[in-house]
Amino acid sequence: MTDNWGAVISAASALGGVGLTGLFGVLKSRQERLAQQMSVREERRSAHRLERRETYIRLMAAMKKVQRAGHICRVAVPPSSDPLPQIWQDYFEALEVLDREAEYVRLEGPPEVSDAARDLNSSAVRSYYVLETAAKAHLGAAQPLATLLSDEQMSNHREEITRLHDFIASARRALGGEDPGFAQSQ
Repeated sequence: MTDNWGAVISAASALGGVGLTGLFGVLKSRQERLAQQMSVREERRSAHRLERRETYIRLMAAMKKVQRAGHICRVAVPPSSDPLPQIWQDYFEALEVLDREAEYVRLEGPPEVSDAARDLNSSAVRSYYVLETAAKAHLGAAQPLATLLSDEQMSNHREEITRLHDFIASARRALGGEDPGFAQSQ
């Protein structure tokens, strides 16, 4: 009978070992699956962040072209007659690109960045129309348009710059720029 108890104990030990090995295998498999799911989520989050970043960069590049076109028009001497020369058409076309890129930002979000993009676009359009109105009011003037603008008209340009800074700040927050360890390029 003692031989039977020895066999029973050996069998129970073997079954217990197999059970524990199986349990650890299941737990390890579950842990690996959860880690893989986390990895997939992180990859998606990272891809979405990168997509947003690229969208924001395209808007800022479009705004740079608008600013350059606006500067060219401000330092130019108003034309002698209407219609306005090609530089004004270039300015308007740059605004159209900015408007399209602002729409993409509004699709990407989040709301804070969408609002900042809308405000930036509106400010740039306002600046264009203020400059265009001033150029038409001073047709044939001998000085650069910037010297003919009132303080109120110049304030539109300053607002445009402020709106660009607001957009950059909100985009930076949306991308995690306020988080510790976020690489800040100067």
